[in-house]
Amino acid sequence: MIATALQAVFYVLVPAGALWLEKHVRIVAVLGSVALCYVIGFIIGNTPGLPVDSALAMELSMASVAFAIPLLLFSLDFRGWLKQAPQTLLAFFWVVVAVCVATAIARPIFAERVEDSAKVAGMLVGVYTGGTPNLAAVGKALGVSNETFVMVNAADVLVSAPYFLFLITVGPRFFGRILGTPERSDAGDDRSGPTSSVRPAHVAVGFALALVCVGVGLAVSKLSPLGIPAEAVAILAITTTAIAFSFSSRVRSLEGTFEAGNYVLLIFCVTIGTIADFAEVIRSSVWIIAYVATVIVTALVVHVALCKLSRIDRDTTVITSTAALFGPAFIGPVSVRLGNRATFVSGLMSGLVGYAVGNYLGLLVAWVLS
Repeated sequence: MIATALQAVFYVLVPAGALWLEKHVRIVAVLGSVALCYVIGFIIGNTPGLPVDSALAMELSMASVAFAIPLLLFSLDFRGWLKQAPQTLLAFFWVVVAVCVATAIARPIFAERVEDSAKVAGMLVGVYTGGTPNLAAVGKALGVSNETFVMVNAADVLVSAPYFLFLITVGPRFFGRILGTPERSDAGDDRSGPTSSVRPAHVAVGFALALVCVGVGLAVSKLSPLGIPAEAVAILAITTTAIAFSFSSRVRSLEGTFEAGNYVLLIFCVTIGTIADFAEVIRSSVWIIAYVATVIVTALVVHVALCKLSRIDRDTTVITSTAALFGPAFIGPVSVRLGNRATFVSGLMSGLVGYAVGNYLGLLVAWVLS
């Protein structure tokens, strides 16, 4: 009992250390706290002689995903996003189409090499229209192995990192030659959305509302139609309930819910890492990396081509691509590199909308390709 309690405390505290290191250690800042938490959990779980309560880790991983989704979505201003420039909406729509097309192309290529390739395709749609929360949620809903979680996320970091480096260096000039450069403007630099301040009382309210979302998800999952996994129904119900709450201005104004959701997500990363099998990860790594690389490259080509045909400018194309492939946390550096601060809000909101739609799209694509 004591050992189990200590492990639970360990899982909860590791993200705090990871976030501190991300701010103070350059290599961790490059890799990100998500990758570090996976690595820590992976080392703990695969070190001989260290007792790991796999049942506890599994329960915490499932609970953390369920709570992270609503906490991340409460700050979503969906109606405000819909009022933005038509080009932003169209560019984000095109990147969603591009990711779905890319996975449909890649899945048959790797069907014989990657186990559960259709489910992996759904996870990739989730992560490349939303982010890591969607990767975790879709994977949990589809019942993929713990090793697949770790390997897909690791492959994502490995393959997408060079593209992000490209975006903040020569990328804008490259895409400018293809798509054209808009007039720069500082207008619209209203950085509404997830705040950097955290109010404990607001976070407590956020967790209470998240508990309501989880309760609704569990209740609805009991009514799951035959043939549809209860986990999938629960994830979709939690997502839908959280989006409904986000339409309330009082819920959106809660300070710190986004940061709390990110912290809870890191708990998932640690716990799932401890129950992943090292040998299985190594066995499947090469082909999953190739699978992820094929999806990213194909999605980028399709997205840029569609934006070119639609006469969408460079900045809008790049910022929506960043929002979909990387998530809200990466919008700031790319917006600064573009020299167009007005893209910050559109990119941030696109990333949050991606969190909202990623679960629906990921599960839909997985079922269609199965």
